[in-house]
Amino acid sequence: MRYPQLMRPVLTVFFDGSCPMCVREVAAYRRQAPSDILWNNLALPGLQIPVDRRGYQPDPAVLMKRFHVFSSDGLWLHGAPAFVLLWRRLGWMWRALASIGRLPGGVWLMDTVYAGFLRLRPFLQRTVRSVVSEPSVIPQVMIPAIRSDHAGETGAVWIYRAMLLWSRDQQLRPLLKEHAEQEQQHLTAFNELLPWRFRSRLLPAWRLAGWLVGTVAAAGGRRWILATIAAVERFVDRHYQEQIDHLERLVASDPGADAMQDGSLACSSGMCGNTPLSPHHLLGVLNRFRSDECRHRDEAQQLLAEPIDSRAQTGNRLADRSWSSRLLERWCGLVGWGSAVAVRAAKII
Repeated sequence: MRYPQLMRPVLTVFFDGSCPMCVREVAAYRRQAPSDILWNNLALPGLQIPVDRRGYQPDPAVLMKRFHVFSSDGLWLHGAPAFVLLWRRLGWMWRALASIGRLPGGVWLMDTVYAGFLRLRPFLQRTVRSVVSEPSVIPQVMIPAIRSDHAGETGAVWIYRAMLLWSRDQQLRPLLKEHAEQEQQHLTAFNELLPWRFRSRLLPAWRLAGWLVGTVAAAGGRRWILATIAAVERFVDRHYQEQIDHLERLVASDPGADAMQDGSLACSSGMCGNTPLSPHHLLGVLNRFRSDECRHRDEAQQLLAEPIDSRAQTGNRLADRSWSSRLLERWCGLVGWGSAVAVRAAKII
């Protein structure tokens, strides 16, 4: 525990409590702050603004625009000098950051960066407010499942992007493009259904995983691409079917709900707003998406069963079927296992 120095003068911080970003920043400071720092929320009515020893009393509207502290020697400090004075009283990491202010031109540099941030702050505030307050139109009980669907479609989009980038099989490219477009449509729909604050925090990892899966499959050639698609879609089929079964039980328990089951997504036309989706509507969406995924699986399996054009395999070092079949089988097993692990993680994180 850190203790304030004996008889150390009090420092008073003034912050904009109506700004979500400012509130989070101040909360981070207060976790490490000693008791000789006072925190005044400018958004509270009736807050007294002190007059400094030079007779200066800033207007509250002016104080809302920047970061300010009232120092122990009775002076107002604004911007970078105010940050430096506060940081010197916090933990060692903040004190290290405050040491920049002691360098030649350090305070000027910090104030320049802060001025640039202030220009962006209105946009950032709107973004944070929308992320924090945007409600979900999905039934609460289905949010973890839909979060995993959103993560899965994110990974699928990046699988196809990698395949299209690295594959030289001209016969497969039309199929890959068609599948990629449909996966992007699914992802766009889930983007509209699932607000930012409900999405998986591991989305960068799912993008990277999808890219790596698509890259390995493309390196293996035609059979590896098709087998990977089939392996992924077999898992997705089971995953969607579990959700559909759950929703059908909900629908059966609520026969009076809206019977909108065609899978048309009103949100795609900008009509969804904040109106909650009924289980019937969500059931239709999932049925439509599962149908697309099953078709992707069937098309890949059908092409796998056809004789392979040797010209399409030229230049692929992993295409030798004499030794790659067992490796391919293990790869598909790994893809299915990884998909299951990713779904469990996305439901939680």
